[in-house]
Amino acid sequence: MEDVYRAAGVDISAATRAKELMATAVRATQGPAVLAGMGAFGGCFDAALALQGLEAPVLSLARMASAPKR
Repeated sequence: MEDVYRAAGVDISAATRAKELMATAVRATQGPAVLAGMGAFGGCFDAALALQGLEAPVLSLARMASAPKR
């Protein structure tokens, strides 16, 4: 599968390295409301303070990326 990505111009090794380099900076911005660490596609945030009055609210964030398709 990696060959297919490489043929489309995607460098998985470079993407992995970029995530490794970002990880410390990303973790430094996370407060106690972050429910999980940095993930591949999104994250969850305890939105109770921001959404007071609702029962157990959770803000779910997703990152969508498009890749070339053949």
